[in-house]
Amino acid sequence: CVCLGRTGDLLFDRVYNILRNHGGREIFFKLLEPYILNDRITTLPPEFMRNFAEFMVSREKNVELEQVILHLSPQSFDIHQMVSICREQRLFLALCHLYNCACLDYGAPITDMFYRLMNENAAVSVSVKENESELMQNWSSLRDHSLLVQ
Repeated sequence: CVCLGRTGDLLFDRVYNILRNHGGREIFFKLLEPYILNDRITTLPPEFMRNFAEFMVSREKNVELEQVILHLSPQSFDIHQMVSICREQRLFLALCHLYNCACLDYGAPITDMFYRLMNENAAVSVSVKENESELMQNWSSLRDHSLLVQ
């Protein structure tokens, strides 16, 4: 299909539907990945890309998904959908690629990463303060207990 240049109508329509209906969806996705990474396939239909991304996420293959996104033309899929997936899965290189290539926006990914880091640091800080408070309470009880024992 790739050699014939019929990825749209033949590969992603007929072949994929036949394999999907007969339990071969995972095999199809696994066979597709090397073609994308070798730049033999550079565009995917939006609905197919969503299914492919969800499959990769469900298999916890975020690194591979990020590499696939970096090798595809962002104009070929739903940008908002892929930005959401990249944010949820913390695929920052892919997020930069999408913003830079599709939107010509170079500031948004940096701002996005900055706020995410700030929110994580705030959450860690709250967690540390809660643990510190609990530790101090335990220390006080232990100290009070040791004074009673003496």
